[in-house]
Amino acid sequence: MFHVCSTGHRRRGRPFVDGYGTKAFLKKEIAASGALIDMGVYHIVQMLYLLDMPKVERVSEKGYREMGRRTTGAGSGVRCGGFGFVKFADGVTMDICEAWSVHLGSFEGCSIIGNRGGIRMTGYSDQAALTPFSYHTTVCDLDLNCTVNLNEMDIRWQQLR
Repeated sequence: MFHVCSTGHRRRGRPFVDGYGTKAFLKKEIAASGALIDMGVYHIVQMLYLLDMPKVERVSEKGYREMGRRTTGAGSGVRCGGFGFVKFADGVTMDICEAWSVHLGSFEGCSIIGNRGGIRMTGYSDQAALTPFSYHTTVCDLDLNCTVNLNEMDIRWQQLR
């Protein structure tokens, strides 16, 4: 593998502002860095685990409060979106894209791209599954796109025990 993408978002999911959570989510001294810390850590650690915890060489990141200015105030300091790029010592790279609120229908799920194939994790939008887990490769010059029903797979594996 040579590149992974760590992504997650909500269409309108700002804590407190869009109907759930408390005002504590909007206070920088309590909430730290917003969506990247609130949601992103789960996707990032999933990718790091699948990469076997590689050594980080360089990180660049940019956070935005643009979606929250009208309702939370520009001074809240909590970022509605965090975006970054990581370069690991072994040459693998990772994009990071996490947002509480974006004007898009969905982001695709996290992915792993390699020279023999690619994996797309299940994508979610506002807690609803949008894209299935899938594996993509080429065999004998034929492009293969395989979707996997993880729930049914888990049930079958439990029955084999």
